[in-house]
Amino acid sequence: MKKVLLLSTLSGAILLAGCNDAGKQAGQGAAPLVVGQQAQTIAHQQSKSYIGRVEAVEDTEITAQVTGYLKERHFVEGKWLTKGIYFM
Repeated sequence: MKKVLLLSTLSGAILLAGCNDAGKQAGQGAAPLVVGQQAQTIAHQQSKSYIGRVEAVEDTEITAQVTGYLKERHFVEGKWLTKGIYFM
């Protein structure tokens, strides 16, 4: 028990011996040169860009429920449909 107490006291004293002000004063040199500049206001439109891929949560199949042949297509595949468009 006495050895542990003695060892703890000695190691604490050694650690505290390195915490004097002499080391701080030796490391300080001349202050670095700093230049100030007036800030300018510019027009900026905030925007965000993301790069990535999107994947659907579920896949859906659309199948015809009637038989026959398609004579004409009155739509372009992938184009958005709007109300009142001639679809038949």
